[in-house]
Amino acid sequence: MSFLIRLLKPNDGADYRNLRLHALQNFPTYYGTSYEDAIKEDHVSFVKMIKKHNVFGAYLDKELSAIAIFAQAEGKHMEHYAHIYQVYVKKDKQSLGIGTKLMNAIIEHAKIKVRQIYIAVCTHNEAAISLYKKLDFEIYGVEPKKLYINNIYYDEYLMVKFFDKDR
Repeated sequence: MSFLIRLLKPNDGADYRNLRLHALQNFPTYYGTSYEDAIKEDHVSFVKMIKKHNVFGAYLDKELSAIAIFAQAEGKHMEHYAHIYQVYVKKDKQSLGIGTKLMNAIIEHAKIKVRQIYIAVCTHNEAAISLYKKLDFEIYGVEPKKLYINNIYYDEYLMVKFFDKDR
């Protein structure tokens, strides 16, 4: 079993789109974007996202099996932090340590660019919360009723990881 984590390139747009749609279809209550909205976007939109942000992909046996975006804030007063979002590991590849390896790659990338990284996660996504806590992310808040899906509200935890000890 071969394993590789790398930044996606524009020619990975179709694979990125397919995996993102897979995430939204299989775990609709974990994301703010709906499958119905995302399916309308062609792969060009995903290529634009790859060009704009650092989109990381984890490949298992040459198949894109996990994704996550590292988006550094812009502007002199905000460039010290970044957000991680769209984190997803393909359902049949979960529990193989791919999520941990992908997040560790992003954290190593982040350490040279920012002083802190933020991530938001639905309060019912226990596997992700456990992973982020294991990687020293701290919950600093809750956004109540962040998502509204099929007449049900979902809260999100707001989490942060600091790289400097002087906060």
